[in-house]
Amino acid sequence: MVTALHGGRHVLRSKPPTGRPVCRHTRSIWPHGPAAGADVVDCDADRPIDRSTGSRADSSSAFPVNRSAGRAALIRPTGKRHIMQADVVVIGLGTMGSLALWEEAKAAGDRADRVVGIEQYGPVHTHGSFTGESRVFRVAVHEGARYVPALLKARERWQHLQEVAGRQLFLPTGVLNVGPEGCEPIATVRQCVAENDLPAEELDTAELRERFPQHAVDEGDVAVLDTLSGGLRPELTVLSGLELAAKAGATILTNTPVTGIARDPNGGVTVTIGGPEPQTIHAGRAIVTAGSWAGRLLPGLADLLTVHPLSLTWFAPHHIELFTPDRFPVFLRDRRTDDGGLEHLFGVPTLDGFSIKASAGSLFGVFDDVAEVPEMPGADKLREIGEIAHRFFPDLNPEPVRASMHHDAFTPDDAPIVGVDDSGTIAFAAGMNGNGFKFAPLFGAWVSELSRGETPDLYDEEWYGLAGHRARAGLA
Repeated sequence: MVTALHGGRHVLRSKPPTGRPVCRHTRSIWPHGPAAGADVVDCDADRPIDRSTGSRADSSSAFPVNRSAGRAALIRPTGKRHIMQADVVVIGLGTMGSLALWEEAKAAGDRADRVVGIEQYGPVHTHGSFTGESRVFRVAVHEGARYVPALLKARERWQHLQEVAGRQLFLPTGVLNVGPEGCEPIATVRQCVAENDLPAEELDTAELRERFPQHAVDEGDVAVLDTLSGGLRPELTVLSGLELAAKAGATILTNTPVTGIARDPNGGVTVTIGGPEPQTIHAGRAIVTAGSWAGRLLPGLADLLTVHPLSLTWFAPHHIELFTPDRFPVFLRDRRTDDGGLEHLFGVPTLDGFSIKASAGSLFGVFDDVAEVPEMPGADKLREIGEIAHRFFPDLNPEPVRASMHHDAFTPDDAPIVGVDDSGTIAFAAGMNGNGFKFAPLFGAWVSELSRGETPDLYDEEWYGLAGHRARAGLA
């Protein structure tokens, strides 16, 4: 698998399954072949392409590409409306979507060419909830012990995914949870450990100061080191999912906005792709993994979801050698404030050799739509976050060396939504509450299995399904 840049557009290309070059996939989905005049880019550009079929005599890989901005990857404007046929369409190819697409392509076997993934931006873009160099993976979580069995299964899937992908995605640093004795986050982490017999280390105030001198530790602070946990590489994960899906035979459309999803009266779904000349995809079923955009596409979720801006910040330590992954685990810190509340910071050891991520998370309010999210944290907020980071880690220069703004959809009770509609034709994963990335390989498999009418292992419909969410929110 390689990633290339052609005319400002990223193109995923892979060697297709034996005897089924990508051009044949394209011809089987578009009944009369690629749209007239479609550009075809190939890894072996020195060999001529037959534009009527998109194939080469030696069946080498070809990936049809649209070079017209904002159009679907398999077509370009021709003055005609094209109708695409598919077995399943995965909408949104970020964290959950890229891995759900891979699951669908594997399950489809010889029909993998009829598994279609659609992304409104380019592959592995900068607009989603997953971006930002690293994410935290936790087994003993602040969200509660009910998630631990699913997270243990997710950890197994992370190990498998990085083995298959051939790159490190999981960083086994452990996660150091630090807070005042008796605070709720520490109590919940201890409950997760005790109820599930997780390996962990307890540190009192003196032990914490001696072992991790990077941290400013208040009297009465304690720590729980969750040794099964660590960090994750989000961009590499999404890239790996897309590569594996393409290798399995899936069709991937990028820079392709979806403007509508409708159930067909005779079964299946119709997906409308926007643009000057809308395109239509008829599919047996759809999987919606659109992150902060899910409420736009699925009105039945809109009243459950709000969008929260989430900022990420990086700071340069004066002594970077103290903050390497072998000496400085991923961390979650909570500190008692003068008013009795808790000040929160989380972060990851240095991955670039000069800075660490240390972020305060959601400090920017709540919005109804992703379009309302500010593009960047303001100077006052960055100063506030810098002061918080410096209080926790005195060795950090308080001025951020890098900052970015992200977002995610949140539910009323902070529980993720993973389910399928009452027709069984539209499955969805949404409302990850800023905590979904660690579940990605598991939730990607769950939403794929639900879409195919299966009941996933460990899946609790009452907790994750739409009916349960609506009931708990008083919207049933």
